[in-house]
Amino acid sequence: MRALHSQKLIEEKNAFINELYSSIPTKENIIEGELNQKARRLHEVLFPIYIMKHYNGNIFESEYFDMIISNLVEAESALILGLTNAGISSLRGALESSFKFLYYEYHPVENRLHNEGKHSLSSLDYREFFYNFPGLSNISFSSRSIVEGLWSYLCRYVHCDFRVLKEISLVSDISSVLLYEEKDFKQVLDVIKLIVKLIVSIFFCVDSFWIQNVEKAYFDATLEAFSTAERQEILQELRVA
Repeated sequence: MRALHSQKLIEEKNAFINELYSSIPTKENIIEGELNQKARRLHEVLFPIYIMKHYNGNIFESEYFDMIISNLVEAESALILGLTNAGISSLRGALESSFKFLYYEYHPVENRLHNEGKHSLSSLDYREFFYNFPGLSNISFSSRSIVEGLWSYLCRYVHCDFRVLKEISLVSDISSVLLYEEKDFKQVLDVIKLIVKLIVSIFFCVDSFWIQNVEKAYFDATLEAFSTAERQEILQELRVA
């Protein structure tokens, strides 16, 4: 009886693994096949952050910069693999870490206490500091209403909202973001693009000269996510050089 149970378990495990891997696009399809363009568009949206990481010459007070990068790498990976909940949760983690990054770069004493477990604020308090930071309040996409709407959307995936849970109930429901219909894929890109714009803005709040010595092609790529009007807001309000 136990042998029969073990064999059944092995069969179920193998069936699960086979179904799981059949839902994941192949590397060849992503790099050279029909999913290449979508993969490129996804990476392109996140590219400004990767540029700023590469050209970072700062020594930061907190460790949140590294957490932001880690969260975004995890998000891109998870979304490609079809792990939507994990991907969106990582995007939320990146955004939350960016608010904390901004706060603690301007509060070194609190950061020291924070590292010792003696200081912490609520998520809202960190966002409040962001909303009231000089210059940011005059940038259209960083308004309280837009950011709080984005935050609420991301929190649905972290706090297991039933509208999210019912979307994935079987292995067959797991689907790479690269396989989404164009409308749904663009919606995901728009969410990521807004997060990237907010994070890039925060980086410039910490150091407006961050990409001063970067060649023009990379400078332009860093601001690629912004519209022409938004770019002017960033350059003017945050004195980006």
